[in-house]
Amino acid sequence: MTRTVVLFLAMLFVTGTTIAQVAINIDGTVAAASSMLHVQSTDKGMLIPRMTTTQRNSIASPATGLLVFDINTIGFWFFDGTVWVNLSTGAPAKLQDADGNSKIQVEESANEDKIRFDMAGTEYFVMDKGNLQVNNNGKNIYMGESAGPAAVQGTNYNNFIGYLSGSANTSGFDNTAVGANTLTANTTGSSNTSLGRAALKSNTTGNSNTATGLNALTLNTTGSSNVAYGYYSLKSNLTGSFNTALGRGTLLANTSGTHNTAVGFTSLASNTTGGYNTAMGYQTLTLNTSGANNTAVGRDAAAQNSTAVSNVAIGVSALYNNTTKSHLVAIGDSALYNNTTGTENTAIGSKALLSNTTGFSNTSNGYQALYSNISGSDNIAIGTTSLFSNTTGNQNTAIGWSSNYSNTTGIENSSVGTASLYSNTTGNSNTALGSFTLYANTTGSNNTANGNHALVSNTTGESNSAFGFFALKDNTTGHSNIAIGVRALFMNTTTSNLVAIGDSALYHNGTGATGVEATHNTAIGSKALYTNTTGYSNTSSGYQSLHLNTTGYNNTANGDQALYSNTTGNSNTANGSQSLYSNTIANDNTAFGYHTLFGNTTGNDNLAMGSMAMNSNTTGNSNVAAGKFALRFNTTGSNNIAIGDGASYVNTTAHSNVAIGAKALFLNSTMSNLVAIGDSALYNNSTGGGENTAVGSKALFANTSGWANSAYGYLSLQQNTTGSRNSAYGYLSLWQNTTGTGNTGMGRSVFYANTTGSFNTAIGQMALANNTTGNENTAVGESSLYSNIDGEHNTAIGFEAMYINSTGGNSTALGWKALRANTTGWYNTAIGEYALRDNTTGERNTACGSNSLSYNTVGVENTAVGSSALHFNTTGTKNTAMGFRTIYNNTNGYENTASGYESLTANTTGYQNTSSGVSALYSNTTGIYNTAIGFEALKENTTGGGNTALGHSALMVGANLENATAVGFVALPTASNSVRLGNSSVTTIGGYANWTNVSDGRFKTDVKENVAGLDFIMKLRPVTYHLNMDAIAGFTKTPDSLRFKNGEQLKAAEVQIGFIAQEVEVAANSLDFDFHGVDKPKNDNSHYGLRYAEFVVPLVKAVQEQQQMIEEQRQVIMEMRKELDALKGKE
Repeated sequence: MTRTVVLFLAMLFVTGTTIAQVAINIDGTVAAASSMLHVQSTDKGMLIPRMTTTQRNSIASPATGLLVFDINTIGFWFFDGTVWVNLSTGAPAKLQDADGNSKIQVEESANEDKIRFDMAGTEYFVMDKGNLQVNNNGKNIYMGESAGPAAVQGTNYNNFIGYLSGSANTSGFDNTAVGANTLTANTTGSSNTSLGRAALKSNTTGNSNTATGLNALTLNTTGSSNVAYGYYSLKSNLTGSFNTALGRGTLLANTSGTHNTAVGFTSLASNTTGGYNTAMGYQTLTLNTSGANNTAVGRDAAAQNSTAVSNVAIGVSALYNNTTKSHLVAIGDSALYNNTTGTENTAIGSKALLSNTTGFSNTSNGYQALYSNISGSDNIAIGTTSLFSNTTGNQNTAIGWSSNYSNTTGIENSSVGTASLYSNTTGNSNTALGSFTLYANTTGSNNTANGNHALVSNTTGESNSAFGFFALKDNTTGHSNIAIGVRALFMNTTTSNLVAIGDSALYHNGTGATGVEATHNTAIGSKALYTNTTGYSNTSSGYQSLHLNTTGYNNTANGDQALYSNTTGNSNTANGSQSLYSNTIANDNTAFGYHTLFGNTTGNDNLAMGSMAMNSNTTGNSNVAAGKFALRFNTTGSNNIAIGDGASYVNTTAHSNVAIGAKALFLNSTMSNLVAIGDSALYNNSTGGGENTAVGSKALFANTSGWANSAYGYLSLQQNTTGSRNSAYGYLSLWQNTTGTGNTGMGRSVFYANTTGSFNTAIGQMALANNTTGNENTAVGESSLYSNIDGEHNTAIGFEAMYINSTGGNSTALGWKALRANTTGWYNTAIGEYALRDNTTGERNTACGSNSLSYNTVGVENTAVGSSALHFNTTGTKNTAMGFRTIYNNTNGYENTASGYESLTANTTGYQNTSSGVSALYSNTTGIYNTAIGFEALKENTTGGGNTALGHSALMVGANLENATAVGFVALPTASNSVRLGNSSVTTIGGYANWTNVSDGRFKTDVKENVAGLDFIMKLRPVTYHLNMDAIAGFTKTPDSLRFKNGEQLKAAEVQIGFIAQEVEVAANSLDFDFHGVDKPKNDNSHYGLRYAEFVVPLVKAVQEQQQMIEEQRQVIMEMRKELDALKGKE
């Protein structure tokens, strides 16, 4: 080894000496011309001597340029002729210019280990242990040409690095700008950070902005709190604030929009004024301009959005084509991809609502949910491919994998569960809850399925409801069915209108059914109607109710094993545990209660209600039992009614009995046709009288052999033993009756004291209460005929009617207190409140109307019909009054007849008057023999007598005339002993014959011929005239309401001819002629009149006188003619 080294050194020396250059290599490469030693290798290095620091410092007189490797400092050291220098920091200690005022120096003091930078005599930078200290004024750092302002104002802590960076800054502080033209225009803006050429270039007063990237926020002037990261991000922003842009071109066009967040290439690139938008992903919301409150996450999410607001798009291409429609939510790849005009849609899931264009208010959640929807609205789809095929269907809800997958146009469907309503296309208003519910449904509507596989086979069946696993599983086209329970209506396919509630209820229903068979069944309870095949219209509720039924129909069973054994029985109703348990083929039975009709097999038409009611019945028919143990032991008895605890308890074979009340007919076993209603009613009746009816506690309690009795009320007929055909209704009614027969009492304590009285009728509390032996009386009303003891044949109807009557008989009283005071009066009839109230002994009176003949005491044979008719009559007899208050004030007037409202109402003692009409003879008090027929005829007459008035208001005025007659409307005689036909408006009076006056010579005496003739006639003045109708009406006091204006006008217009009565009177008086043709006033109320017929006699007399004069003149003429003829003969 030593020889080899020596040899190598020798060769090296020789070579070096020879050529002055050394090349060390293995391939013979020549040393470089500029080098003395050229070492070349591709896999080895040159190893410098290695030593410790102590060894290095121990080298004696090291040559300048000596090189070693210090293993303690881990570095190369060389000797500079004075000291060892570490090549790691081996630069010169000071680098300076010629005058030494600008320099870089190391270790200004011993072992300082700092580098200092001085310029023009001022130290600006110090590097100390990795820190670069800047000693500018105001704690600022400026790096770059013209970076920072020329003059510094205050302590600002700004960092400006780059050409013109922060060059215009005045008072802005805490700014950091790195890059050419960054924050170039900034004056007072503070807390800004810009990194990248021209970032925040135009910012002047904007604060708290961060811009990173070429031209990021380059145009921003006053906008604040913005973050721009990326090439051209927020490039155009001027005043917009609180924006965040991360990525190339993000929010590129934004000018004044605020609170926007954009992350991703050109996201929100077109936004100008839109605010509160969030865009994350490649080109998200890239075309948005003024749309606000939008959120887009994912490549191309809401890419086409321009002005739409409040949209959410999360996922690749979510809401891609939407431009202006708002309030949309799309989450998932391509969710709502094609939406253009649809609003208020929500899509969550890849390609959810992908095809939607105009549909609105849709919600989809799941992969391809509502994938095909175009214009359908108000839909909800949650789950992969739920409502996948829907295009135009509205108001559908689908939750679960492929729920309502095939739906196209169906509306208002709801499906929850895997593949629920999977095949539905156009079916409407279906509800499916559970996996595969309504799976096969296509067009069926209005179905409800709740439970896995419920209605799974249904295709077109409608209006079905299925609740429970496999409920209505096989149903295809059956409609209007209800199935609640596991496998309820399991095998039903096409039968409709069924109800099944309970595990396997109606499980076999429909097997072999045709037509109406197996329809309209309802089953509630495990195994209810389990065996039913073709039975229809059955209702079953309870465990194994109607369990064995096969073909029976119209049955209702409610309770554990109710109607359990029924097979073909029809129209039965069982409500209660094991009610009608043994029934097999019997029909039309009804059982309510535990074990009711338990043993019934073939008995029909029975009704049992109550625990154990009719428990033993087997073949008995048409029974009714209500109450615990009612008809408990009945076996074959039929047509019985037992209501109450233990009612007809012992009955076995008796039929047609009615027992209502606890223990009613308790001991009866075989007696039939009995009625007992009430606690213990007919309790002891066993083999006694039949055809009895008892209603009320202990009614007919003691009855032994009495028959055909009816007792209604507590203790009614309680003491009856042998009395028969009695009817008692009410508390204590006929209580003491023992042998009395044929009595009827209704009311509290009626017939209370009756013992042997028979054939009486009393209705009302205390009616006939004291009757003991009186027979054939009728009393209806509280206390009616109360005091009657032995009076007979009376009828009293009304409160206290005939109350005091004791022995009076054959009277009838109908009304409150009618005939109340009657004691012994007979044959009276009183109808109405207080009618004949005070009558005591008066007989044969008839009063009909409230208060009619109310005060009559002893008056007899009066008839009063109408309220208050003959009200004050006391002793008057044989009066007849019909109408309200007719002959109201009469006391003892007799034989009066009045008909009409208040006719003869003031009469007191007047008698033999007749009035018919409202208020006819109204004021008459003592007048007699008057006849008034018509409204208010003779109304004001008080004492006048013998008057006759016929017609409306005839003789209404002109009181107290005697023997006056008025016929016609408002015919008004003005004096006694006068007759008036018609009123002043009458224009014609006549008939088909002349008026005849009595002129029988046998009736005439003192006959004379002293009648004025021509002298009287010559004194008369015939005239024409018109009647003054107002003067006549005023004189007769005729009210305007009774005047015929039209008739009066015609009458007044008519030209009359005649005489003036007063002139005729003067003419007669001048001749002392007692002429009766003038009707002179008899009183102040009468007027003049003329009897033109009376003028005939003086006219005849005048003609006679004139004729006599003519005859005398004729005789004279004849004589003169004779003389004239004689004279002519002489000639």
